[in-house]
Amino acid sequence: MRRLLFLLVSLALVGLTAAMMYFSGLLFDASRRIEIEPYIFQPSDIIGDRIGRPVPLAALEQRDGHYVLERLIARFVQEYWGVIPSAADLERRAGPRSPLAAMTLGARTPVHAYWAAHVRPALAPIAEARRLRRVNVHRGLRTQGEYYVVRFDLITYNPNDLDAAPEILSDREMLIRLRYDTGLRTELGGQPFDARWHLESGGEPLVIFKFVVDEVR
Repeated sequence: MRRLLFLLVSLALVGLTAAMMYFSGLLFDASRRIEIEPYIFQPSDIIGDRIGRPVPLAALEQRDGHYVLERLIARFVQEYWGVIPSAADLERRAGPRSPLAAMTLGARTPVHAYWAAHVRPALAPIAEARRLRRVNVHRGLRTQGEYYVVRFDLITYNPNDLDAAPEILSDREMLIRLRYDTGLRTELGGQPFDARWHLESGGEPLVIFKFVVDEVR
């Protein structure tokens, strides 16, 4: 009788062990079936402004002849009128290695000299008050004679009062006379220019474009 009972208990333990091993195998296999949903970093709600696969500059210019030029003009206007809450940033823009100087071919050219003498003093109180001014450049290029007509909005925020509505100056306009050619710069100031070396050395990226602002009105 004892032998029969021992046999039955042994068979039950073997069955229980087999069942545990089976369910353990199911759980292990289920843990390997993990579905991962990939998400791509998308900093903009506008699909055209999202980060994508890099494409050659020539491809951008062929797709839309004004694609690069519009963005270079927008960057110039932002550097010309924009303000961040730091007086040191205005000092940087007045220097010879600033993006503004790069787009006017030097800090002593008429455009940059006029900005330093007349526009910068008007921006200084905004920076000293620790206020932020953002420049929204309108899309689309329009010419008037030898000038490009650029429309933009100036949006000034007061970080000291989060409930205050921003000050908005809408539909401002400026005329820009410039020189622009497709492709990357191979010469600068009469000397050979290596765009790759310039970028790898930490130089201002705007310098590599054949884009120069000669006059602003």
